[in-house]
Amino acid sequence: MPALEHSNELYAAMVAAAYLQVSGQQIKVTTSDAAELVAAVTDGRLTTRHRC
Repeated sequence: MPALEHSNELYAAMVAAAYLQVSGQQIKVTTSDAAELVAAVTDGRLTTRHRC
């Protein structure tokens, strides 16, 4: 179900951003960076096991 997958990815991104903000990390992301991240996750090039 593509709609469900999209919702899960969006929810995961929001939870990650909220966690970082609560942990005191400032989040500065451009629209281009966010789109690239979503594409990498969707394509399977990036998983939770990758480290930045």
